[in-house]
Amino acid sequence: MKHAYWYIVVGGLCYLVSLILIFKGSDRLTKYQMSEYSSEDDRYAYVGGDAYNYIINTNVMNSYFTISASLLVAGTLFIVAGLIVNAIRVGKLDVMDEKKIIEQEQENSILTDY
Repeated sequence: MKHAYWYIVVGGLCYLVSLILIFKGSDRLTKYQMSEYSSEDDRYAYVGGDAYNYIINTNVMNSYFTISASLLVAGTLFIVAGLIVNAIRVGKLDVMDEKKIIEQEQENSILTDY
């Protein structure tokens, strides 16, 4: 159960980082500001033209979203792997318990036969 727990925790962390990256990516376009008079008020402005800045910011946003989607897939795979590991471990315990029960019944039947 401990190994499965860590898979699920890592999957949850991947989801959390993915949400943070989605926020950072969308922040690129929603908080963009370029002032004509003062460069201190500029936010996410790199060159003199608005169109160029939008192109740069959409490329950065696209990279954040791509990494976020990759982390969503990785998180899902970790969670599924954790559930599979947990199911295998529980299944092995059930099979071992059944084997022990059969062995005990056989021992009891041998003892009662004499």
